[in-house]
Amino acid sequence: MKVRLRKNTIRFRLTQTDVATLLRAGTVDDSTSFGPGADQRLSYSIRADEHGEKIAIGFCAGEIAVTVPAAALNEWLAGPQIELAGEQPIGDGEKIEIGIEKDLSCLKPRPGKDDEDTFPNPKQSEKC
Repeated sequence: MKVRLRKNTIRFRLTQTDVATLLRAGTVDDSTSFGPGADQRLSYSIRADEHGEKIAIGFCAGEIAVTVPAAALNEWLAGPQIELAGEQPIGDGEKIEIGIEKDLSCLKPRPGKDDEDTFPNPKQSEKC
């Protein structure tokens, strides 16, 4: 799972294995360490919420946790749709935008970039 942060926007890109795990187990998680201790690890997860009505996000004790309504998640996982998107108020009139995407293969090979286990890019047949 890849995570991209920019201002009040967060995007998660899931590989085919991540999507299969989410479909099978109802949750997928990963982490990034910045040092040797558990307190220096950023964890992130996405899970299905049987009772949820919209995408929600929270942050506590070094973990970003996203919940997605199970029905919307299952439809996205099984279908051709590339992205699920939502937003959540964060106070002072601001909001955070949340995107969950299927990680697509690159149209042009890039040295040093991990392109394994990605989804076929629908634009692959177009000339760049």
